[in-house]
Amino acid sequence: MDYRLARYRRRAASAGPGAAFECKLLRNPSGDPILKLPRERAEVPTGEHDVRLPDGSVWTFRFAREFCNVAREVGRARNQLPDLLRGWFGPAAGAPGTSFHVRMTPSPDGLWIEPVTGSVVALEGQRDRIACYPELRAAAGHAVESPVELDRSAVALPLAAVGPELFAVRVAGDSMDGGQEPLRHGDWAVLRLARGAPAGSVEGRVVLVETADGPDLAYQLKRLLRSGNRWELASDNPAGPRLRAREPMSVIARLERGIRPESLAPALRSLIPEGELASAFGIDALLPRTGRYGGHLFAFIESKDLLVSPTELALPAVDPRPAETVFALAHCGSGAWRYLGVGRRGEDSREVPFLIPEVDFETWRDWGQERGASRTLAQDALGFAEQIVALLVDGHEPPAALERPGGDRRAFVRGRAPGGGVRIDGGPGGFAARTVSLTDLAWVVMAVRDVERSGGLLDEARVNRVRYLEGTPRGSTRWIDTGWAIAAYAAVRDRLGSPSVERSRRWRVRDADGRELDASFRIERARGELGLVFESRGGKAGSAAERNRDYGAGLELLLARLGRARVSLLDVRVESDQTQDLPEEERRVVLEGRPYPVTIDDPAALRQALGAAQARIGRRPGAKGSGNRTRRLRLVLGGDDLTGAVEELAERLAGVSG
Repeated sequence: MDYRLARYRRRAASAGPGAAFECKLLRNPSGDPILKLPRERAEVPTGEHDVRLPDGSVWTFRFAREFCNVAREVGRARNQLPDLLRGWFGPAAGAPGTSFHVRMTPSPDGLWIEPVTGSVVALEGQRDRIACYPELRAAAGHAVESPVELDRSAVALPLAAVGPELFAVRVAGDSMDGGQEPLRHGDWAVLRLARGAPAGSVEGRVVLVETADGPDLAYQLKRLLRSGNRWELASDNPAGPRLRAREPMSVIARLERGIRPESLAPALRSLIPEGELASAFGIDALLPRTGRYGGHLFAFIESKDLLVSPTELALPAVDPRPAETVFALAHCGSGAWRYLGVGRRGEDSREVPFLIPEVDFETWRDWGQERGASRTLAQDALGFAEQIVALLVDGHEPPAALERPGGDRRAFVRGRAPGGGVRIDGGPGGFAARTVSLTDLAWVVMAVRDVERSGGLLDEARVNRVRYLEGTPRGSTRWIDTGWAIAAYAAVRDRLGSPSVERSRRWRVRDADGRELDASFRIERARGELGLVFESRGGKAGSAAERNRDYGAGLELLLARLGRARVSLLDVRVESDQTQDLPEEERRVVLEGRPYPVTIDDPAALRQALGAAQARIGRRPGAKGSGNRTRRLRLVLGGDDLTGAVEELAERLAGVSG
């Protein structure tokens, strides 16, 4: 086994860099599924190459001129590719009329392969331009007279037929992200006018509803259901609101179909010649300049001021529309552009970057604002790393020993390193003292999470795949002591427990009468810590975009329920965007005269104290005003009645059960 792994690593180390690529499944004359290689030949290997599967096992794949039709596990002689592909995609793998793909991803240690979700090919209609409204308010105005000038535009979408009764709006929020046909934030909703339509034609359908919100009008997409002798507006997302239909409410239109922006674009990371940009996205004209074409926003990256991180795209010159998405492309030279995917923003975050799929190493090197090849490390992973160091160092006499197969084999822990991490050496006659950093340990934690999620082995190749952007060559990685970091984790694994986070879905708080408030939270369990994450209030007060407007009432209800369950607060921290880079101590909400743990004996007074204390955190010197009292909080909980699944606990605290 050691010999085979050594051969694999030597061959993998000589592999050149490149971007990931996808191979479509076809069938050979014998009816067995095979892989059709993509046209971009420069990024596809030739001959036999060792490739890792998601479980970490090593297979040898034979790449021919146009196809890969032979693959076998190392040490096996029989071709196992058909069995592998049918195991991933079922008996229909490669059959005509299907669109199954696998993805080959380069890493510092060679290629990895994984299945891409496949489906039966759906024939789209012709791309036609239909009326659309960038603002949801104007979308409903399409159906009724309005003194406000309507911002009407047009968008190119694949529809079987168009007509004056059809129009499109963006989906805002996640309340309809559920069921068999979920609508995500940023998707297109194609609607048909339905004012005055018979009740039977809209019952059970998703509809656009107009409601009076004070002097203004607000509009929502909800499913219209009959409950006894009354109507209700339900969310397809179980965590979303369910409202009783009341006056003045009226149905404006019914949903015909939802369209995801991803379905309007070519395959992720496709290389597109400049002259073929318009046809690749199904629109009439598309210039390589950032702007809107065919009703869609495009970002063309050819300077280093747009990619904020490997997953964030800033467009300072663009005034984004509500829930608007962006198609991102990066210049690759020779008049070609690489498609980077769809960028999305949150519900009410016009000034933050778009979140895009992670770019590859070459794109980040060419257009990123930094030179590094490492991904962004999760902050809580550093907390796990600190816990590993504490378990290794504290209470050990003589010093703890680390074991790893091959190489130096044995090391001894000599204490904490000055800058964090742990100092080790090889003992008498062994290697000199050196540091295994907190960062190295934290990336091992991230790899452990990947193993727990996907299965497979924890080894250096897994850590490198998790840590570095795809396509990163071995020579571009910083030397790290990954082997000893894995050994350090293995030494304390049983005492550390799982580093994966157990997280409930988002819930809304209900009052004593079962009325749902606009106040959201979720429960998380990680590192033995149980946290209640209470979401911030945001958006312009009184507007349709306002969220969590019942912040104070919702937080007070949760505190009251925690108090009745004899739960105490072990800690409270602010977790807003403005404070995410602060150390944990500076994010702590310090209550005057009340050290932690805090007993919840007066929920109203405690809620007021939390508001006053959080307003002081993260403020700039000389800042005016009293500060923000309604930010995102993490309440660390302690008590005897906190066992069981986080979903059940969240349901009880929300007032849905118990």
